[in-house]
Formats: sequence, C-alpha cells, structure tokens
Amino acid sequence: NVSEASLWDEEYVIKLEVEDEKGKISTGYSPLVVIDRKNLFAGGSGNATDPYKISNCRQLQNINYESMILRAEQNQWENWILSNDIDCSKTVEWNNGKGFIPIGSSNLAGFYGDFHGNGHSIKNLFINSSGGNVGLFWYSVGNISNVGLENISISGKTNNIGGLAAGNYGEVSNSFSTGMVSGGNFVGGLVGHNYYGVISNSYSTAN
Repeated sequence: NVSEASLWDEEYVIKLEVEDEKGKISTGYSPLVVIDRKNLFAGGSGNATDPYKISNCRQLQNINYESMILRAEQNQWENWILSNDIDCSKTVEWNNGKGFIPIGSSNLAGFYGDFHGNGHSIKNLFINSSGGNVGLFWYSVGNISNVGLENISISGKTNNIGGLAAGNYGEVSNSFSTGMVSGGNFVGGLVGHNYYGVISNSYSTAN
C-alpha cells in the first residue's frame, strides 16, 4: 500500500512494447517505483559496524523492502539494530486485518542477516494469517539476538507458526516472547520449526 509507506519517493513510467506473431506492436505504460534506502530506516548503512537503525514498527516492516533489493543485487547479508522499544499495536489495522507481514516473506528467500535487538522489546505485534509460515520472521537463515517480543498475537491456520520465526535455519540467542501463538502443526512460542538451527539462552511463555 503505497499511501501507507513514506519510502516511495519518486515514480517513473516505463514504456512497454510487445510484438505479436503478426508483427503488431502493442504499447503500454507501467509505473516504476524507486525506493530510496535512506528513508527505510532511522539511520545506518547496513554493515556490521554501522547497522541499519530501527526505531518504529514501520521501519521494522521495511526490512522486507530492503530484502527484496538485496535479493535483486544478489547481496543478501546486512545488519539491523533496534534503537529503542517498539510498539506495534497498530499492526492490528494493517493489511485488511492480516497485520504485520513476516520479515523475509516478500523476497521468498527468508531473512539473511544479523538482527540485534540491543536489549529492547517489540510489543503488541499482530499477525492473523489464513495460511502458514508465520512469525515476526518468515524463515531465518541469519542471526537474531537480544530481542524480546511482548504481548504478541500471532496466528495461522496451517503449519510453521512461531512468535519470533516460522522457521529457523540460523541462530537465535538471548531472546524471549510472551503473548499468544496459535496454528496447526509445528507451532512454538519462539520458533515454529527449527531446521538445523541453533537456539540458545532463549525462552517463551506464550500460550
């Protein structure tokens, strides 16, 4: 929804020409949206010494846009850090009641990178999916550390539902969740399905 996101800075139109088997050329026009990376987050450049800074829930959601850019560039590993506690209570109104879109789902490749909570918490996150593979993160192949999820409400109808991540191929450390998580099979308050990943010093009291 372009109207909800401040990251759409410029719009260009590209001309499309398609020739059929009879040689007839049809012309159409399509908007090309250019994403300005400096507006996705509160600061930072994404490298290990200067991670992207996240200070609100919209910037947290914007990791999906950056993930799509990284996949297109075939350079998928970057770094994020929370600057403060984040209140995501407005996600109950997002996407026609479906809530937050799991990080890593937009590029269909999962989350690649380091996400450091910096000892802060993400509060009141809401996701209501009619399918599976649901969590703050879709599938994580990266490192998630030092983050709390408080009073979350995350639900899916099928498999792989987790508070922090639907599936974990990477590492989760020093993290926790509270609230409610529900679904079909492979449901966990912290991680839905742990695929060869490592989870350390972490816990969940979610129902």
